[in-house]
Amino acid sequence: MNTAAAQIHRLQNPIRVEGDTVSFTSLGEARTFPLVPLPDRMLDWMEQGRRNTYDKLLQKGGGSVPFASHHLPVVVTWSEGQGFPFNCSNKGVGHLPKPEYLKEYTEKLQSVLASTAGRPWEESMRERIAAVSSFYFNRKAIDSRCLTTLEIFEKNTYHNLTRNPIAAIHYTGNSPDFMSFQVNCAVEVIGPDDPRHTFIQSVRVMFEFNDFHIAQEEFPYAYLLWITSVQDKTPFRVPEKSDKFIPIKALGGLEWDPDAIESVQRAPGMIRQFITEQIEKYARQRGFTRVDMKLIREAREVLERPRREKAKEEEESKPVITQDKQEAEGAALDKIDRSYRCPACGFLHHGNRPEKCPVCGRGGEMFRVESHEVKWTEEALARLGKVPEGFMRQATKSAVEKFAQENGHGAISLEVVEGGLVKAREMMREAMEGKA
Repeated sequence: MNTAAAQIHRLQNPIRVEGDTVSFTSLGEARTFPLVPLPDRMLDWMEQGRRNTYDKLLQKGGGSVPFASHHLPVVVTWSEGQGFPFNCSNKGVGHLPKPEYLKEYTEKLQSVLASTAGRPWEESMRERIAAVSSFYFNRKAIDSRCLTTLEIFEKNTYHNLTRNPIAAIHYTGNSPDFMSFQVNCAVEVIGPDDPRHTFIQSVRVMFEFNDFHIAQEEFPYAYLLWITSVQDKTPFRVPEKSDKFIPIKALGGLEWDPDAIESVQRAPGMIRQFITEQIEKYARQRGFTRVDMKLIREAREVLERPRREKAKEEEESKPVITQDKQEAEGAALDKIDRSYRCPACGFLHHGNRPEKCPVCGRGGEMFRVESHEVKWTEEALARLGKVPEGFMRQATKSAVEKFAQENGHGAISLEVVEGGLVKAREMMREAMEGKA
């Protein structure tokens, strides 16, 4: 850091971290805040995002990967005197080692950078990922009160932080979780002479190739983002208010008893409309003008009777599955392509169980099954096709696949479909009875 820059930091960015507090001056006012660690929920999400990114880099041989939302949040700083005083920029953000681990991991990264220099990315990628993973997946070494990023351009973000050292960082995740967090920080600006800058730059340079990171000649500053608060802004479904549930009356003008309404309300939202229509259809066909619990129980018994009888007939006609057949099915499952994850370094292997981890050397027997696709037979798909199209068919498909996974079925046969349907009907009946 040059003398002029150091002078700016002393006068306009007086960050002081003492124990578990951070003090600074913002807009002429001295402030002190307690430092807070990132919550486990956010750390879990960020760690899984890194694992997914590293897996894709290995699969693609160092090629491009989708937008890494866990790594590239929006950093918002204050532009004093502007009509719209908010400056937003995407920054690659990472973690900082605790002081007692800083030298160890800096030397480890520097060693790998030296040993892989000049080698093709596809050839050295595993070594680079293993080195970075040894830090990022070791939480006891991470100072979860601080995030880090590098300054390259020395423009709005840099000038704002040298005058008012506060920033809000907004993370927004992808589907299906849509994680979202706002992290409020006091920002310390450091130069290349600081050992922490060396670590932060080493992590960045570890993946500096144009398909992933644009190569840069220098990184004049690094930012230490000391965390003062974290707000979980992940969207969620607002609980349904009981006074907003109105059964369909237009089709037959039926009146519902309060306990009958409450009973149907307990059913999952995606099937509640279907249950309501079936009960009212049953009532109208038999001349009822009011729906009470007695009618609901009667309708359930009558409507479920054909399905129960059919299921009983099919159960009695099913072939007996011997122990030998079960063992043979189990052996066949081992031949189905799966994904196996190393419990030590997080490496993901696709295909049959590996003998050992190519990154850290852990034995393949320790790998855990990450996921595998459940396949449907033609007979099973034909049976699914008899379910009314739309949300009912999709709900049935999900229920059957869940039943198959819970019971260890590697493929969904007609027998598995019927078993899943029985389970789904039981859940529906329990919901209507108020047991769910």
